[in-house]
Amino acid sequence: MATRIRGRRSNKTMEHYHKKVILEFLGIPPQDMPTQISILDIMLEQAKREDPDRYQQAYNIVVNKNAVEPETAEPGLVHLAQLTDILDEKIGEYEGEAIKKVQMTYDIEQQRIGELFTKSAFEVKQAAMKAALDGIEEATKKFIQVEYVVRREPNIVTKVKGPLPEQFQEILDLADERINILLVGPSGCGKTHISIEVAKSLGLDFASQSCSAGMSESIFAGWLLPIEAAGQFVYVSSEFVRIYENGGIFLFDEIDGSDSNTLLFLNQALANQEFYLPQRHKKPKVKKHKDFVAIAAANTYGTGATAMYNGRNALDAATLDRFRMGIVQMDYSKIVEEELIDSELLAWGRKIREVINRHRMRKIMSTRLLIDATKMKKGKKWDLSKIAKSYFSDWSPEEMKIIDKALCPF
Repeated sequence: MATRIRGRRSNKTMEHYHKKVILEFLGIPPQDMPTQISILDIMLEQAKREDPDRYQQAYNIVVNKNAVEPETAEPGLVHLAQLTDILDEKIGEYEGEAIKKVQMTYDIEQQRIGELFTKSAFEVKQAAMKAALDGIEEATKKFIQVEYVVRREPNIVTKVKGPLPEQFQEILDLADERINILLVGPSGCGKTHISIEVAKSLGLDFASQSCSAGMSESIFAGWLLPIEAAGQFVYVSSEFVRIYENGGIFLFDEIDGSDSNTLLFLNQALANQEFYLPQRHKKPKVKKHKDFVAIAAANTYGTGATAMYNGRNALDAATLDRFRMGIVQMDYSKIVEEELIDSELLAWGRKIREVINRHRMRKIMSTRLLIDATKMKKGKKWDLSKIAKSYFSDWSPEEMKIIDKALCPF
C-alpha cells in the first residue's frame, strides 16, 4: 500500500519530529515532551536500553514506515492502513506548535520594526530628501540643462545634455544674440566641441576651417574654376560664404595661426550685413543671414607668439575688434574631465599639469589627451605604465628630472 508523502522538510527537522513521535509511541505524554533536542536524545537512549524491542518497533513504524496488515498483526502493533494518518496527525501537531512560535516571534518583530519606523519616519524622510537633493546637484554638474528663447520664434525650450564646460551658457547667450565670439584657451580644452554643441542647441548648421599662415583668401571667398564643358570659369562657393548667406555657425579654428593680412578680407563681412565678391559676377553682393554666427578659436589673445604657442601670429587690431564683445576665456573643464576621464588617469594627469604650470614648462596635459588615454585603458587594457611611457616619449632627460618618479611608472 502506497503511503502519502507530506511536503518536503529538511532532514534535521524531520528527525526532530520523529523523535517526539517515537517517544509518544513509547508512552511519553506530549505535555511532558522536552523541547531541547539533547534531552530528547537522552530519553530515546534510555528507552532503547530499557525496552529495545519496543523501541525498535516504534522506530520501524515512525521512521521506516514499516507496519503489518490486519490479518498478521500482533497485539499492540499499528496497522499499515492507519500508519500514515497517525503520523500526519502527530507530526502536524508538532508542526503547529512550531508555526505558532514562529508566528509569535514574527508578530513581535513586526510590531517592533513598525514602532521604530514610526519613530524615525521624519528622519528617514529628511535623509531621503537630502540624498535626492545631493543627487540632483551632482547630476546638474554633469548635465547642463539650458532654457532659452530662440530668436524670432515662439518660446522654444531646448535641453542640452553634457558634460559641457562651465562657459557653455555664456557662449550660448552670445551666439543667440548673433555676436561674434572668440574662444581663447589651451590646446585640447574643448573649444571646437563646444562650438558644435552651441550650433546643435540653436538648431543651426555648422562648418569650420582650420586657419594657417599659408592659406589664401579663396578658402573663405570661394573659387573661379574652369568646370564648364567649354572651359568657362564658374564660381564655386566656399563653406564660409554658404553659412554666411544661409545661416549657421562658422568656426575659424586656430585663427591666431593665420596670416593677419588674409583675415583682413573677413573684416567687412564680420562687421557689416554684407560684403562683395567680384569673382561671383552674377551675384557679387553677399548678404549676411540673420542667423549667421562667427566663432573663432585661439590659444592666444591674438597678440603674437608665446613661449608655449610660438607658432602663433599677431592679429590685426581691426580683426580682433570684431570679436571684442564675445571674448570668452576657457580652460580645462573640471566638469568634463571628471565625467569623461578615468579617475586614476585624471589624478595622474592633474599632478603632471600642476608640475608643468609650476615650472612654466612648454608641455601640455590636455583634456583631449586624457580622454584618448581613457579610451586606450578601457578599450585595449593599457595600464598607466604604458600610457605614461607614450606621454613622456618626447621629454628630455632634464625635463624628466622635474617629474616625480611616481608619475612615470615605467
